[in-house]
Amino acid sequence: EDRKLYDTGADMRVGDIDISNQTLLNRFNNFTEFSWTPVARIWTYDVIASRNYEILVINSSTYADVAFWRDDFSEKPLKDLMNYCKNESVLLSKRDLDTIDFKLGDEVTLSGETYNDTTGTSEYLRTTVTIGETFDYWPNFIEDNRHDSYGDYYRLRMVFDLQFYLANNVSLNALSYSYNVLEDGFVYLNVKEGVNRTLLKEQLLIAFNDSSLYVDDPFAESYSFDANVIRLTVYSVLNANMIVAMTAAILALSFFAFMVLAERGREIGLYKALGITKKQLFLVFVTETLVILFVGLLIGNLLGQIVAQMFLSYFAVNTPIPPLITHLPFMQLFIINSVLLVGALIAAAIPALIISRLETGKILRRE
Repeated sequence: EDRKLYDTGADMRVGDIDISNQTLLNRFNNFTEFSWTPVARIWTYDVIASRNYEILVINSSTYADVAFWRDDFSEKPLKDLMNYCKNESVLLSKRDLDTIDFKLGDEVTLSGETYNDTTGTSEYLRTTVTIGETFDYWPNFIEDNRHDSYGDYYRLRMVFDLQFYLANNVSLNALSYSYNVLEDGFVYLNVKEGVNRTLLKEQLLIAFNDSSLYVDDPFAESYSFDANVIRLTVYSVLNANMIVAMTAAILALSFFAFMVLAERGREIGLYKALGITKKQLFLVFVTETLVILFVGLLIGNLLGQIVAQMFLSYFAVNTPIPPLITHLPFMQLFIINSVLLVGALIAAAIPALIISRLETGKILRRE
């Protein structure tokens, strides 16, 4: 679910929107089923500074109340980040900041060259921004964990406030010079609970039938996104290995319980000679096996969580995001541990039951 929300950026997303068209945006105010915020993604190139810019434009006043966010996407909470995304202050990808020679508070000059048809000359336009704060991940924006750098050429991924972007739109467009500025406009929706999402989608398409917008609903069965095939394959392999490991663990427990009891014939015979009943003898060995298993499961679950985090941290390098994290699937863990406990109980009960029914003399003669 998080992966789909990360892909769309919000509970629901309307695409192909011109966020500078206020008349078009005002139509969203006619709906009471959701709150909304405008967003745009811009890809452009600074031919003077040799930088590739990827810019996310947001309304810092409404974004935090609408967009999808997770605490591990940045060191600061989203609402705090919005305070650093005002006027000329922008947010920068932490990976980009660490790679290039910049630090918080530094100014970055975005230089562009445009052609003046009236004078027939080229004009240089500059927009200066200040790095206010950083982020690690950003929904519908940061698509990988790498930083592209080729010699003096590198990219910067920044988040701009909407008002600042609109005020400097001409300068930013000049960055491209002979390159095209690619722009995607969206409106994020935070749909109220209980709203019929299918009906809402139809109403949006009708209300904006004069435009080419589309509506993405990550909770719809028909919604699909570009999932990483390698990651899905690894998950499948891990799930298959887990099933095999569970089966092997149960078989190993059965073999272990049988061998231990078989090798403890003298001890069992001594217990019976001292007058211990069959029921007591059965409970002793079953309880002993379950205690060993319980301690093993406790240690195994803790080590498994630690190893899983280490594995996912390594596997997440240069892969699509959001970052791979492990959530404790309590129901699945309960089922798996219950199966192992029942398997161990059966594995210990069968040989213990057989041994407890044997006569003391037969047990001692075996020894």
